[in-house]
Amino acid sequence: MRRTSTRYLGLPVLTAALLWTGAAAAGGDWVLMGRHGGCAEIADAARPKPALAGVATPEEFAAKARREGHAVKVTEMDLGGARGVAADVPSLGLSVVFVPRAICDRTKGRQ
Repeated sequence: MRRTSTRYLGLPVLTAALLWTGAAAAGGDWVLMGRHGGCAEIADAARPKPALAGVATPEEFAAKARREGHAVKVTEMDLGGARGVAADVPSLGLSVVFVPRAICDRTKGRQ
């Protein structure tokens, strides 16, 4: 009996979820949400965290981390009618939350 690696079993489901999430945010840019509600441009966050360099979407980030050999856990989040994506890369000590720019625009006055 041939053994199948469990590392790749969830890949089709994860890929579908990421594509659906990207479609939900179509027409808008992704930014990173901070722990205390503020938002940051992905390019700005890439300076201290090179793993974010050259990515603009959660899908690109997850794909890049996997290409570099890292395990990535992606979790879709409901943000009051909009979708966010949390991506955890334990081997890099990195956990980021991607949100559509519109979410940050709505929360600017609440900080």
